[in-house]
Amino acid sequence: PPEYFPRLRKICDENGVLLVADEVMTGWYRTGPVWAMQNWNVMPDILTTAKGCTGAYAPVGITVTTKKIKDYFEEETMCHGHTYSFHPLVLSAVAPSVAEYKRLMATGLPQRIAGYLEKKLYELEEQHECIGDVRGMGHFWALEIVKNRKTKERFDTKADKFRKVLMPDRIAGEALKRGLYTACWYDTLMIAPPLIITEEQVDEGIGILDKALEIADREVVHTDTPGSRSSGAFK
Repeated sequence: PPEYFPRLRKICDENGVLLVADEVMTGWYRTGPVWAMQNWNVMPDILTTAKGCTGAYAPVGITVTTKKIKDYFEEETMCHGHTYSFHPLVLSAVAPSVAEYKRLMATGLPQRIAGYLEKKLYELEEQHECIGDVRGMGHFWALEIVKNRKTKERFDTKADKFRKVLMPDRIAGEALKRGLYTACWYDTLMIAPPLIITEEQVDEGIGILDKALEIADREVVHTDTPGSRSSGAFK
């Protein structure tokens, strides 16, 4: 729910606890603003980010802190190091990548496509009984794959990963045969297209998913229960 992170921030402040935000996957406009935490006007004490700040052209990891934390370590020692810290090749990719993000966002394309992608995923949920829930923001979404919409029973368990090919893997495999790659977990498909994707490319990808999801539809327990859209709770 939208009040979750503001309440978490308040609890941390009241108890002297640092709030750390892992924005490795959600940062760099993936959910709309630069950082996902900005969706709820929450500032963490420590923020981590990585590959997004170079467009994944070079491996990088960045930790950002408040001035209060930074000033503390001006006097105190923090033993930390990494073999490739401050690598000039990696650092040289950050500034132009950030500049390109800003240029792209100024065109309005990602903002427009985010709404279009949301609409198309909701339409997909209406057409496929195997989709139990649609959740996400911006260009970062998940389709929850269920055997029974009413009970939310999955096709597989986490332990099944070591025993058989899971249903989401089967769906992803069929999509790949048709030209679409999508990451998956034991009960979800991850939909995370690049920020430069166009409406035509979204349509192509949704069309492939539409066909691939038929694999799961053939094995569902039919109910009258509609799929849920928990992404609405994020806003």
